[in-house]
Amino acid sequence: MARALRVKKFDAGPNVNYAYLSAYRLRLVIDRAVEMDDRVFLFRRDPVNPYTGDHLDTFVTVCSPVDMADYPPEDPDPNKQYPFFRKNAVELDFRATSQADEAYAVIVRELTALVFALNRLDRLQEADSQWVGTVPDDGSSSDSTEA
Repeated sequence: MARALRVKKFDAGPNVNYAYLSAYRLRLVIDRAVEMDDRVFLFRRDPVNPYTGDHLDTFVTVCSPVDMADYPPEDPDPNKQYPFFRKNAVELDFRATSQADEAYAVIVRELTALVFALNRLDRLQEADSQWVGTVPDDGSSSDSTEA
């Protein structure tokens, strides 16, 4: 079965104006994943804020197939030097709806590329074959050479 993701988009409707500045919030949630993990958004855990004691998780990108294998879900691995991890949702703020619409289109395009790549990686084909070491003399290889 081929992989697939369902992305739900949430927004606050039209721009919210505050003191003549506009704001627009976009939230994307992977609410269903077929044959793959739904935590496809890569985050970086920033150092603890010394004033509040809170940590901030910063959205970095949509995961690649390698990111899906390398980074843990939900929280960074405390035994690793790098503070990256994966989540199934991302929330972003923009100054204009056009910026949010553009970001949404890019994220969906990257999610599509991820699903395509994971499906493609399942279809391996032989690309090369080489003997390493002494070639066995079973009569099936007349052009063999010893290393």
